[in-house]
Amino acid sequence: MVQPPFCSTPNMVHPPPNSSPSMMSQRPVWVDELFTNMRHIETRLDKLDQIGILVSSMNMKVIQVEQETKSLSERLAAVEISTQYVSDQYEDQKTKCNELKSSVINIEKTINTQHSDVSSVEKKMTAQKKEIEQSFEKMKNLNEKMREDLLDTQIKSNIENLVFYNIPEKDDEDCLEESLIFCEKNLKMPNMRESIQILKANRMGNKGERIRPILVKFGSFKQREEVRKNGKNLKDTNFGISEQLPGEIQKRRKTLLPELKKLRDEGHKAYFVRDKIHVGGKEYKK
Repeated sequence: MVQPPFCSTPNMVHPPPNSSPSMMSQRPVWVDELFTNMRHIETRLDKLDQIGILVSSMNMKVIQVEQETKSLSERLAAVEISTQYVSDQYEDQKTKCNELKSSVINIEKTINTQHSDVSSVEKKMTAQKKEIEQSFEKMKNLNEKMREDLLDTQIKSNIENLVFYNIPEKDDEDCLEESLIFCEKNLKMPNMRESIQILKANRMGNKGERIRPILVKFGSFKQREEVRKNGKNLKDTNFGISEQLPGEIQKRRKTLLPELKKLRDEGHKAYFVRDKIHVGGKEYKK
């Protein structure tokens, strides 16, 4: 606490106001010394007062510093707690990252193993696919061969047959007799009955608006060919004559018919053998 400045000593004896100079001159020396000492004391007391004020100010500043130090200590403690939390979280995340890394490594190993298994399976599947394709190709070729063999069988079974077209139908007609008459009259074969044997003849399909062709079976392939070769006499007529062929062969011939007509128009002796065009005794190829 700041002390109030000292005043002059209460017991100090001041000279009376009406004292004369003679009286002052008669004051003892020790009195002057006493006054001097008192003045020195007052000066020192003033300095002490200033020191007290300074000390009080310093005390205030020390208190302020203590408060700030305490605040800094509290903030430092909070920072330490936060730092410890961050450190704990870092360690926790580091542990989790290591666990995740281990899991990724295990997954990669599993994927590599599965990839190897998949590659092995793919190789097996490729080999099996190739075998299946080869087997399928063999089956396809075999099926094609069987199909062609069947067509050949059908052709051979009908090798003695011819089909006559556009012969008018009659009620209660005798197809065999009608066929003989057709050969004699239209195919220009007057000795037909003596040289050619017809085993049987009948209309093909159900009766309708269109004239049904007559299927004729001859006694031999040679007799059939003799009749077929006279088919040239039907040129410029509505009648027709052909071999009895399987439907597949007829479709193939129909596709090649424009080429056959073109060759004939060019003067080539072109004709069908089975489902191929032949020219001059050899198979024609573009």
